[in-house]
This record gives sequence, C-alpha cells and structure tokens, in this order.
Amino acid sequence: MPEQVLKVLVSGGPGTGKTWFGCSFPKVAYVGTEPGGLDSVLQNSEPRAQELVQHLVSYETYIPTVLEDIKLTFQRLEQDLKLSYEQAREGKVETLVLDNITFLSLNRWLYMEKYERKSAANGEVDSRGMYGALALWMYRFILLNVVSFPGHVVICAHEQLESEEDQKSHLYANLPITPDLLGSMKYRVAGLVSESL
Repeated sequence: MPEQVLKVLVSGGPGTGKTWFGCSFPKVAYVGTEPGGLDSVLQNSEPRAQELVQHLVSYETYIPTVLEDIKLTFQRLEQDLKLSYEQAREGKVETLVLDNITFLSLNRWLYMEKYERKSAANGEVDSRGMYGALALWMYRFILLNVVSFPGHVVICAHEQLESEEDQKSHLYANLPITPDLLGSMKYRVAGLVSESL
C-alpha cells in the first residue's frame, strides 16, 4: 500500500478523460457501473492506452441486464469490493476506481423500484421518500465501501449544468457544474474525498 494515498472525485462530461485519469494510478481494481466505461482504454491502440491497461489488476462491470437480476448485480459488486480490500492488504491492489457514481445512483434507483418501492398513504409511489432512501444508501455505500479503501480511490462522475434555480441559490452560487446524481448526493460527494477535480 502506498504511504500517501489520494481520495479523488473526478467530474466531467463524457469523453473528458475521467477513466484514463483513474487508470493512470498504480495497481487498479476497476469497478464499472457505466456501459462501455472502460472501452476507451481497452479498445484503444494508442501506446498511452496500452500503458494504462498494464495498471489494471482487475476490472469488472456491474450493470443491470435482462440476464441477471439486479439484486445479484449489487451482491456481486459488494463481494468484489471486499475482495479488492483483501488484495490491497496483500499488496496486489493499490487503487480502487469507481466509474462512475452517476450510473451507480441510476442503477440503484432501478433496484429500489423493484425491491424497495415506497408508497404514500394514497397508494401512489413516494418518490420523495425513495430519493431520501437512495441518498442514504449512496452515502453509506461510498463511505463504507469506497472511500474507506486502504489505498488510492478515484470516483468518476458525470457533470451537469445546474438549473437556474440552483444557480440563484446563495449556497450553490459558485458551483455552476456539479456531479449529476440521483438522491441529492451531488452536493455531499465532494465532502467524502480529499480532492475534487
């Protein structure tokens, strides 16, 4: 394990180099939640991309499909993260890359719609309650499973322009671009890492 570790949230639009940045770290365990997220590295013949491939110790995707129940997808994710922790203790892995947290929140929302749907008193879907539950799950998951990793951590996130209403808010006036997440996590993620890029 490296003596000094970095915990980084790297935000940007598609194709801005978030995955490349994460794969530039040593001994990477790559956790993909975005369809095709690692393709820019694995399917690229440029010498720099081939160097990045050498940094990958493991790479797996956790994307809902018709062939795997989404509950199993999340079980695989949690089991493989535990394995990455063990590999870090053995010195086999130094960096955990979560690519990307935006799709993780979307995928978890699909899970909640199937397994944790909340209903209001009138029988309608309680979206507000579900968003709150999603925010709590995301916080716990990122804190307990990702940023506590005993090595470097790179969390990738897509960005979006805030709504005009958010931009007028005195609290977010200086943050016109933030990670695009469900469940109101976008304002809290940066507080869980040491650097935001």
